Amino acid sequence: MKFSLWISIVFLIPTSGCLGWGEDIEISSDIQEEPLRIVFESPTLDRSEDLGATINLDDQLRTSAVLLMWVSPHCGGCHNWTQNIIDEGHYNRWNDSNELQLLTIHRYIEFEDSESMMEVYGNQSSSEYTPWPILVPDANSRAINLDTGMILSESISEAFDNPRTPSLFFINQQAEVIWKAESYYYDELEIQEIDKIIEELGD
Repeated sequence: MKFSLWISIVFLIPTSGCLGWGEDIEISSDIQEEPLRIVFESPTLDRSEDLGATINLDDQLRTSAVLLMWVSPHCGGCHNWTQNIIDEGHYNRWNDSNELQLLTIHRYIEFEDSESMMEVYGNQSSSEYTPWPILVPDANSRAINLDTGMILSESISEAFDNPRTPSLFFINQQAEVIWKAESYYYDELEIQEIDKIIEELGD
């Protein structure tokens, strides 16, 4: 009796659970997660360069793609990127072509204030003076899923996976982040990548 019961268990085990052992399951390459389309509205430093007291990313993208620069007033790499984008003529070139807008956004709003952003980046006497719009989100600033209209997170930076500084995000006119750079210091090769994306988008 015990021998018969043991034989029964042995023959039942392979048929229990999932069937089709050893078969490869192919997942279609056509099934891909759609990129998240993120927009937001943020206060600015409200200088003449800032295009108003607030900026809406969705509105800006109607004009052209955006290069979003995440910075801190105490970040040496952020200063380096800002200075070189200006000194090497990239800002003037992109601005004159109307193919790319630069937006600088304050990253660490939890423990840095907008006054320090004004002192470092907004003041024309500063060596890091930034002649394009500077965004200074506050505790009420939220990012929105453009497709659903739903709030994505407690802060704009969280919606973008809390980027470190400096970080550069290339956002196309569909509100998709299609390229990122996190080199701490200015990198001419990454500038070339930005120019290549602009050229491809223009084709």
